[in-house]
Amino acid sequence: NATGVAAILEIARVLSTQCMENTIVYAFWDEEEIGLRGSRHYANLANADNLNILGVVNLDMMGYDGDEPGQPGDNDFDIDVRDLHGSLTIKDDLLNLLNTYTFNLNPITVNPGTSASDHASFWVNSFPAVLVGESWETNDETPFYHSSADRLSTLDLPYFQEITKLVTAYLLTKGNLQAIDNTLTSTAAYLEANQNGANYQWYNCDTNTLIAGAVNQTYYPETIGSYAVEITVGSCVEMSDCILFTNLSIEESNAEHFKITPNPVTSTLKIDSDLETAFAIQLYNVSGQLILETTSKTKQLKIDMYDYQSGIYYLKIKGTQKSGAFKVVKQ
Repeated sequence: NATGVAAILEIARVLSTQCMENTIVYAFWDEEEIGLRGSRHYANLANADNLNILGVVNLDMMGYDGDEPGQPGDNDFDIDVRDLHGSLTIKDDLLNLLNTYTFNLNPITVNPGTSASDHASFWVNSFPAVLVGESWETNDETPFYHSSADRLSTLDLPYFQEITKLVTAYLLTKGNLQAIDNTLTSTAAYLEANQNGANYQWYNCDTNTLIAGAVNQTYYPETIGSYAVEITVGSCVEMSDCILFTNLSIEESNAEHFKITPNPVTSTLKIDSDLETAFAIQLYNVSGQLILETTSKTKQLKIDMYDYQSGIYYLKIKGTQKSGAFKVVKQ
C-alpha cells in the first residue's frame, strides 16, 4: 500500500504546521494481508480504552486509474462504506467537499463496502470508518499489485494527488483547523508576525536556534539571514516559514509625514506629524525587544530617552493611513 503510505506522510507533513482542535492520528499498521492484525490490535485497544474516535479514513491502494497516466479520464474512485456507527456521515462529508471545492474526481459510493482492509477493524469495534481509493467497484484497480510490475510508472499521479487533496480537506474539516495566522510581513526594516494577541519567539533558521529576548510581534534583525517566529495562542503553537532578510538599513517610509528630532538624541526625542489623527509608536532595541509603546494625543509626541542605554533603537510609527520606520541613535 505504498500510495496510501506516501499520501499519509505528505498529509502529515503539510498539516504538522497547523493547529487542530481535535487530534489527528497518522497510522501505519502492518500485517493487513494476513488478517488486519495491526489495525485490529489498535482498534481493540481503542475500544477498550473508550477512545472518542470521530472517524477513520483508510487509504489503501489509491494511485492507479485505468486511463493513460496523466490524461483526462473518468477518475473514478471508491468510497467503501456501510451503515455502521456513523460511517455514512464520513461518506457524506467527503461528497460535500467534492461539491464545495474543485476536484477532478468521480466518486463511486460502495455500500455495503468491502471489509478486506484496515477500516473493517474499526467497524467491528463500533467506530465510524470508510475506505477511500482505486475503483475496484468498476474493475479499475491496478492489475499489477502484489507483483514486481507494480511500479511508479504505472500510476496516474494527478489522480493520486487529487484523492490526497480530498482526504487532506476532510482532515482539516474534521480536525477543526484553528484560525491562527502563521505568516510574516517583511519590510526593509523589520519582520512582523501577522497574528495579533499571541506569544512570540523568534528563531534564527540558519543556526536553528531561538533568539534570546526576541519575544515580540516585531523583530529587527541585526544580521542578514533567515528567520522564523513561533506563535503561541493558548495551547496552540505554530511556526512560520523561514523568511530571508537581506536589508539591514532602515527605510524611512513616509518620512515627509513624520519628523524625528533630534537624531542622534541624548534626552528627549520629539515626533511631529502632519496627519490629522493620533498615531501609535513602538520603540525596540537592537535585540527586537519592545521598550516602549504609547499613543499620541496630539500631533506631537515626546519620548524621554535620558535613561536609555546608548546605542541603536528602532522606532515604528502607525497612523490611521500612514506608517513609518526609523532608526534612532541614542548618545
